[in-house]
Amino acid sequence: MIDYNRRFGRRSKSAINAHRDLSEDISLERVLCIKEKRKISKHLTLHYKNKIYQIQAKNKRNRLPGKMAEILETEIDVLIEFEGENLEYTLFEDQPYEDTIMDRKRIQAFLDRKKPMTVIERSRKKKSVNF
Repeated sequence: MIDYNRRFGRRSKSAINAHRDLSEDISLERVLCIKEKRKISKHLTLHYKNKIYQIQAKNKRNRLPGKMAEILETEIDVLIEFEGENLEYTLFEDQPYEDTIMDRKRIQAFLDRKKPMTVIERSRKKKSVNF
């Protein structure tokens, strides 16, 4: 690191330190996170990263459906906000990706079920007819 700084380091034009302290009203959690918007369904659910989040808001039940909520994903947790207010939620259901890779047993079973083409079907599909 010393060698790197010696080769590429530059002296500042001003000796005054321009860094400022972070004000107390700014939350780094809200700044340093992934933010996305999602539409709230009529069942008070929204989808994010293959999961369904169900919002638990008894007093806003009629106001939320069809509105856009903002999802804040931090390293630790996922927050859901609507008009600057945090909403409580429950993780309703996981939806993992289905395994699309077939192993050899499944492929062989699939091929065993498939009936061979007749000579007429082969000629209709313009495939070679071997006797």
